[in-house]
Amino acid sequence: MKKLLLSMVVLFILSSADAQTIDKIIKAKHVKRIEKKLSSDEMLGRRTFTPGIEKASAFIKREFKKIGLLTFNGAGNYRQEFFMHQATTTSTKVIINGNAVADSVVACFSYQPQVTLTEKSEVEIVKINKGDKFGQLFYQYYQSKKNLLVLVDSSFNNRLKNIQKIEKISAEPGTNAVVFVFGITDAINFTIDISIIQLKRKH
Repeated sequence: MKKLLLSMVVLFILSSADAQTIDKIIKAKHVKRIEKKLSSDEMLGRRTFTPGIEKASAFIKREFKKIGLLTFNGAGNYRQEFFMHQATTTSTKVIINGNAVADSVVACFSYQPQVTLTEKSEVEIVKINKGDKFGQLFYQYYQSKKNLLVLVDSSFNNRLKNIQKIEKISAEPGTNAVVFVFGITDAINFTIDISIIQLKRKH
């Protein structure tokens, strides 16, 4: 959000950058208006693959047009299109130490349509323990190129909902899988079978 606001401010500066001072170029009321609009409930959080992100895009487009910003290299609009992969898990079966694990406490990040792992696979078991820096470890494991089974202490259960939102944006192309399981502290033997549908969407 801060990066977006900074970009908007810079564009306002460039659109009227004669010999004016910064105080004359940057108007606090404009920054507040833009910030208020983009953070409003109307934008629905601006989450990827939601109508909210499209509303935010349309608003920014109007602001660019209002200040007379030219499109990049004569492009037909202000969008810089790219593709993202939306992942939808269609089935999840996780058994750890002989006990079935509820789908609701599992999050899987993989570019593959089928994830099948056991204790005999090439998979590393890592943990996020109580008191650890969750965010730092999450992104470290999320970006791993190895197969990982990440056991997360139940003290972080309040993070699960957000992790499952991120799960819908699939991992970068690769052959590995990173599976997070919340509330399990040890895994001597396990079976993981997860099916995933990948949809390529233009943005």
